[in-house]
Amino acid sequence: MTAIVGPNGAGKTSLIKCLLGLYAKYQGSVMLKGQDLRALTRQERAKVLAYVSQQSEVMAELSVLEMVQMGLLPHHKWYEFAGESRQDKAMQALQRVGMNHASQSKLSTLSGGELQRALIARALVQQPHIMVLDEPTNHLDVYYQHQILHLLSTLGISVLLTVHDLNLAAQYCDHVLLMHKGKVVGQGSPAEVFTESALTQVFGLPCSVSVSHAQGKSVPNICFHPDFNAQSFNSEQSAIPHSSQKPSQHSMQKTAQHSVKNAAQQLKPDQGVNKGESS
Repeated sequence: MTAIVGPNGAGKTSLIKCLLGLYAKYQGSVMLKGQDLRALTRQERAKVLAYVSQQSEVMAELSVLEMVQMGLLPHHKWYEFAGESRQDKAMQALQRVGMNHASQSKLSTLSGGELQRALIARALVQQPHIMVLDEPTNHLDVYYQHQILHLLSTLGISVLLTVHDLNLAAQYCDHVLLMHKGKVVGQGSPAEVFTESALTQVFGLPCSVSVSHAQGKSVPNICFHPDFNAQSFNSEQSAIPHSSQKPSQHSMQKTAQHSVKNAAQQLKPDQGVNKGESS
């Protein structure tokens, strides 16, 4: 499981959209299972890549089962949608995320954590090789944040996600990409990437990193120590892209290409995404 982390405006979502083919006007190429992403139809991409967006739109009056079955659309024609086998596949996905008991519940009645698990079930029904999620823990409380990331770590497929909480990334992810101003400034294991000097430079706040040992591995614990009264704060903050300094979409799409190859290297070799030479 790979996490893309960095400040607001660093290019995390732009990178994901390049990988998914949602941004078409980028330089270079993205290779998916040996094929240029631009050459694949949306249906072909959906059979390999499943995307859970930060702001997933759902029809509140649909049942959980009905919504999850929509993940089967890449594999069937619209007129083949109904059928007992489709329900069986959807129920299997719901069981994997612990939501089979709520299959007939309306989406409007779900908690934030339950809705996120249902959306992951819909992505699983697509039978993807790679699941991509944009801030899946956003707006969730601590319990559901851990529940969702633990669930993702047990799916047995490649998972690429953006997340703001560095400690969650350190605890659950095998690999981390640290982004700043549209570029990858660090990649590797959480212990390799989450250093005091790197995080202080990228986030513009003094930071300390300790190490805890849990479940047989060393996990960095990151703590920031802001001093907003310090004179040095303004100069440190200048390293962070404020909303007025945020790179343009054109610039973000252009620089995101440099990150594609690094992100793809940590996905499974036969499932990954690789960047070719610039066009």
